[in-house]
Amino acid sequence: MIVFLIVFVPLLILFLWMFFKSSPNHIEPKKIKIYNYSTIVLGVLLCVTYSLKIKTDMAGGSDSAWWPILAIMFSLVMFSGLLLVSAIIRKFLIFRK
Repeated sequence: MIVFLIVFVPLLILFLWMFFKSSPNHIEPKKIKIYNYSTIVLGVLLCVTYSLKIKTDMAGGSDSAWWPILAIMFSLVMFSGLLLVSAIIRKFLIFRK
């Protein structure tokens, strides 16, 4: 768990930094901000939704104390992946030259 956090927390910070720094310059900034912040909101909503799903699936079981750890681990991976996919879509499909 500790090794996972040591790897994925800096990786998430790096992906966030790269996501915002790699925004296209030839498009008006307002459109880029709307896309970037809607991606962040979507990522947070997906993480919260899946964390609640993990909680309800594990409720009452013998391993029900592990749901927060699994939710955090999956949220870090899912949010990082969402940022990566969203940056690729932004660069090559939506805001291409």
